[in-house]
Amino acid sequence: MENYIAWIKEKYGSKIKIEAIGNHYLERNSVYKIDDKKIVKFYSEDRTWEREIKALNFINEKSELYPQIIDNSGEDEIRWIEFSILKGSIYKDIEQEIAENLKSSFYYEMGIKHAQLHKMNELDQYYDWATSSSSYKEYNSYREFETDKNRRRGLVALKKANDINKDLLNNAYAKMLEKELLLDCCKKFSICHNDYSERNIIVNIDNKDLRITGIIDFELSYPSSIESDVSRTLFAIYFSEYKEDYLKGYKSIIKLNGNFDKLLDYYLLAMGLEVCSWSYDKDKSYYDYALKILHVVTKR
Repeated sequence: MENYIAWIKEKYGSKIKIEAIGNHYLERNSVYKIDDKKIVKFYSEDRTWEREIKALNFINEKSELYPQIIDNSGEDEIRWIEFSILKGSIYKDIEQEIAENLKSSFYYEMGIKHAQLHKMNELDQYYDWATSSSSYKEYNSYREFETDKNRRRGLVALKKANDINKDLLNNAYAKMLEKELLLDCCKKFSICHNDYSERNIIVNIDNKDLRITGIIDFELSYPSSIESDVSRTLFAIYFSEYKEDYLKGYKSIIKLNGNFDKLLDYYLLAMGLEVCSWSYDKDKSYYDYALKILHVVTKR
């Protein structure tokens, strides 16, 4: 972190105001607000830097909801992007201050904005456009594309499982494999955010009216099935009382696959195993959250 601060001062001047924001404890990326005028984000992996640039370059001309890229590192050894600042506050940061009667409408609008992102960026293909990723390769079908990464991450989770959670994770992995054929019915593809949740949505409150003014953090983004992206959001809000408000908002714009309920279980299992593959030492509360979802889904 100290190296990044020194880098920022060298680039922007020693007298600037620097504020660390984001989840630095995860040791993935480091994000800083500079003089309340711009954001600079440093990336621990080339692939997340590459995804964010490609996603925002693809969608930026279609909406003002997304941050503009002002500059980036190019071929520099340190990977960084300088963004414009979107006005407002991250919803998760001010959630406790928001009146209950506004929360339902927020989640409904959250669903609408997610569907609009998908509708504006429809594609006839799926791929991880981070060619710098060590796992990058071309696939013959969406099912192969999806199952390859989910099996790989699932096996890591099983390898790391302790005696208490081993049976649950083995059961979740087996059920995930049983449901893989469902992926053949996925036919709608778009730019997927892959981390669309309250912590990446910026809102503005004016005269007791709450509206979404920005969507950030596209480092996991790439073209994929819209059902996979919706499922990732539902994983994030699975136990929220406003989950159905989000779905109603989304479905008011886009009709989901007729097999979505079954697909959702597949994606919840895959996402739960993915989280368990890395989070035990870095974010134990998130690990326990994933176990809780896996417990519910494997009982169905």
